[in-house]
Amino acid sequence: MDFKILFFSVLISVVGAQLEEEPQTTAVRVGSSVTFLCTLTADQVAQGWTITWKEGEEFIYVGSTGVNSNPTKYTISGNANLQIKEVTTEDAGLYQCRVYPKGGTAPFDRTAKLIVIGKMDCPNNNGLMVEQGKGEVTCMAQISPDDQDFELKWYNKGGTELPCNKSMNGLMKSCKAHFVTMWNDVSMFCRLEIDVGGVEVKEECETSPPFVINYAIKQLKIMPFDMSGGQKTEFYSGEILNCSAMGYPEPTYIWEELNIETEESMGQVSTEASLPLNGMSGDKKFRCTVSNSFGEEFKDTPRITVLKGTGTGEVGDNAGMHVTVSLAVILMTSLISLSFATTH
Repeated sequence: MDFKILFFSVLISVVGAQLEEEPQTTAVRVGSSVTFLCTLTADQVAQGWTITWKEGEEFIYVGSTGVNSNPTKYTISGNANLQIKEVTTEDAGLYQCRVYPKGGTAPFDRTAKLIVIGKMDCPNNNGLMVEQGKGEVTCMAQISPDDQDFELKWYNKGGTELPCNKSMNGLMKSCKAHFVTMWNDVSMFCRLEIDVGGVEVKEECETSPPFVINYAIKQLKIMPFDMSGGQKTEFYSGEILNCSAMGYPEPTYIWEELNIETEESMGQVSTEASLPLNGMSGDKKFRCTVSNSFGEEFKDTPRITVLKGTGTGEVGDNAGMHVTVSLAVILMTSLISLSFATTH
């Protein structure tokens, strides 16, 4: 009876022995490095415990002799931590750390899986698209070992998941999504999700090159606006009117000055988005015409007053009058104060 108790106590102590660090299943990209920890405690080292590393059935490192099967590929640090450099898809699989206690007791194993993300690509092959048209994106990824399950999902830039048709081609899994183009679409991103030892690992790639989408002229407006959000009607000579619009291809602009009464064109004054009000004064009316290669055309006709001066002081010739009046008031106040002081 005592022997059985002793036997099971030894068995439990060996099989359930806790190392300082144990290897954990890990997912990495091709070309990176990874380290599996299998670290003995100080007491275990003092007792003379040793470790070997194997990938499948092939020995990588034998701790009792210090033999490393491929020093260029593998590095042993600490008392038996395994670093794998320049990971390839061929490195994927199970890695076994076998621990040899002293005293003739049976060795025990600690294992971990290396999952390698071999290739992930999400190109944009749509070429030129149009607003409210249809686009298609395909994301492809290869994971080793080939029995490793993973998910591919497409998202737009707002983070909304897109419906996806999934398929396999050899070891390559793909996810194809269709979408209706919006004028402000720039790109989308594909997310790869793997469950690694109960922890979700995510990798992402973004469509490249960026989307090119023809879209109609939008948000035509004359700038600047005043602080309340309304449109300014008074400007100083030298200020600038901006005719602002969005669209692709880029819109073209034509500024014309109009007869205030008849609104007939008095000629072009600018072919840029901005119109400098240099050397102008009085009431003015302009027309900004925005057009594109689709034949779209939009117009805005602001009526404004261009004030004399530059906006840094009083307006025009009235500035001197205001200064003179102000000085006169100050002088009169001083004389009154002085007269009051001398009579009292």
